[in-house]
Amino acid sequence: MFDAQIQKTRGSLLLNKNEELAFIYGTPLPFSPQWASIDAALGEIFIGAPENSEHEGQGFKLGKIEKNVYDKIMTEKKILLVAVEGGDIRFAQDAALVPLMIVLQKKTPDKTR
Repeated sequence: MFDAQIQKTRGSLLLNKNEELAFIYGTPLPFSPQWASIDAALGEIFIGAPENSEHEGQGFKLGKIEKNVYDKIMTEKKILLVAVEGGDIRFAQDAALVPLMIVLQKKTPDKTR
């Protein structure tokens, strides 16, 4: 189940000082993250919950994705998820390195012609 309040929260994708792909968000999740999926075309990330959890996972809208971050998304197999207090990256509350899946939107031919 999606938490509507968390759904309104935005997060940021960035590369940390070790050049690892990281997603920083300001609202703690009610479950332990197991995996993440990014759809760069739609600007969304979904964080998956454990299979036996009452939660399905949680989606977030992403801000603008910089080219160097986008390029890293296409090659990475893991992402560091970091919950921060009050949106301040200096105050990490929780972090998890999880498997990353990429959603690619396939262009369909225009059938209106």
